[in-house]
Order: sequence, then C-alpha cells, then structure tokens
Amino acid sequence: MDDMKNFIPGYGSESNVARLLMLMSLFLVIVPGIIAAKTARLSFSGEVTMANVIEVNQVSFVDEATNEKFTDNIPKVEFTALNGKTYQVDLLPYLVPPKVGEQVEVVYLISDPNTALPNAFNRGPLYISIFFMALGLILFLRSAKMMRKRY
Repeated sequence: MDDMKNFIPGYGSESNVARLLMLMSLFLVIVPGIIAAKTARLSFSGEVTMANVIEVNQVSFVDEATNEKFTDNIPKVEFTALNGKTYQVDLLPYLVPPKVGEQVEVVYLISDPNTALPNAFNRGPLYISIFFMALGLILFLRSAKMMRKRY
C-alpha cells in the first residue's frame, strides 16, 4: 500500500504519448523524404527524351470489396539513352493510353535509364512531401521536449 501513496494517475501516459509522437514524426520525415528525393532527382537531373510506344498492355483486376472490374492500360516504350543503348520500359498506367507507334516524352536518370517515367512532372508532390517533412520535424522536436521534461 505504500506504493499507492506515491501513485500519480496517468504518470506514464505522457511519456507514451511522447514516444508515439516520436515514431509518427520519424514516419512523416522518412517516407516523404524518400518520395521527395526520387521526385527531385528525376525532376531536376533527369534526361528528357522521346520514346516510341511499342505496345499497350491491359491489366485487369477485381476489387474484392465491391466486385468491380478495373482495367489499367500500361504502355511499353522504347527509347535510346545518351549512352547509345536502347531500352524498353513499362510506363505508369494511363487512363487514355497513347496508341502503338506514337511518341511520348519520358524522363530518366542517366545513371539508370530503366527508371524512365512519363515526363508529366509537376512539382506538387515535391512541395507536399516537404510540407510533411516539416510537420514531422515539428512533431519530433515537440516529442523530444516532452521526453526531456519527463526524464
């Protein structure tokens, strides 16, 4: 019963909240950081070239929750990189895919031409990622302050 004299309700809860905030903040820094790094690398240092559509693959899948059938149109393109080699890459799904034989603009990293994506980048995802990274840093600093006060 002597332990109950020193019991403070919710004594450990603040440190648990601080730990949870720290984990959330790390998630908010790491995941958007990876997205921002890839987007920035392609956007700022990617090589832009024209690629020929050689085929359009249709991939169908059924949503198990609603039993709806969806079809993605994934164009396969061929382009010649700066190193002189020809690459074939599947692009991201299109709502309205380009026709076989059409040319599309792609962007790729010179160090890895297999990273080719359609050159339709806007910098919106980059700015959103930076926002979440800043939010994560604020939460991290807040949780560190809570843990320092606790211990």
